[in-house]
Amino acid sequence: MLSPRYSDTRAHVRRALPDGPHVQLTPGTSRALARLARTVHERGSYLLDLTPLNLMSDAVEGLKVIDWEFLQEFPGERPALADSPTVLGRDDRSPDVDTPLGVSSYGSSVLTAFSPRVTGVPSRLLLAWPARPVALLAEPGMVLAWLLLTLRTAVKRSRPRVVRAARRAARAVVAVAARRGR
Repeated sequence: MLSPRYSDTRAHVRRALPDGPHVQLTPGTSRALARLARTVHERGSYLLDLTPLNLMSDAVEGLKVIDWEFLQEFPGERPALADSPTVLGRDDRSPDVDTPLGVSSYGSSVLTAFSPRVTGVPSRLLLAWPARPVALLAEPGMVLAWLLLTLRTAVKRSRPRVVRAARRAARAVVAVAARRGR
């Protein structure tokens, strides 16, 4: 497969999420992805593994979605767009779908491009047709998501230090008690 060479300007990125490779997307990018998801869904297909990691912005060509190898047709009746694997990631109830190794193979824990942590708004609001203005809601939602993830990351990283400090304190208490008991 031949493709033009694109240079990623990261114009689709609003800010990086803490403790990982994922990013928050600009409202315009989120709206463009909602249109893409709607178009793919109307044609009876879904794109598994549509995550922020599979996006790039070229200075000339604009937003590009990469990793189309998991574009698949619905095996039966297609669900509502908001319940599509394009939006939710791999559905644990559909073991027959071709699944990429890595992020999308973790079922409901996948961070798709439609996650409120990425867009700042609930996916149902983003996917509503006609398109709702999301820019006013997106920024406060993204800031809140970023703050919550930053706090969670700080707590996660401090846990080992707290445990070590508690162990040291417990050892000190035991040592003092042992000395007094002699």
